[in-house]
Amino acid sequence: MAAIEALELADRIELLITCPDFAPRRPNGISLALMTQMRRPGLKVLFLGLPEMEHYTAGVGELMSGSVTVPGVVERAKAMLEANGEIDRQLDAEELSTA
Repeated sequence: MAAIEALELADRIELLITCPDFAPRRPNGISLALMTQMRRPGLKVLFLGLPEMEHYTAGVGELMSGSVTVPGVVERAKAMLEANGEIDRQLDAEELSTA
C-alpha cells in the first residue's frame, strides 16, 4: 500500500489524517493508523468519516463527522498539534534556521 510506504519513508510525522474505511479488499484507515502508531508512538490521528465509525476509531484517534470542511479540518489539525506544542516547536526551529 502506497500510504504505508510513504509513512515509513517520512522523517517526521506528528499527525495522520485519513478516513476510517477505504475501498473493499483494501486495508482501512484504522489499520493504517494502528500500523503507523506501532512504528511511531505518540502519532496523532484524525479520521474523517461517518458518525457510525466512532466506535471503531475510539482509542485510535479523533473522528470528525458530519459537515466536514477543509477549513474545519485545518483548524482541528492545528488544535491537535498545538496540544503538545508541535506547531510552536516547528516554528521556532524554522525561525532559527532563517536567522
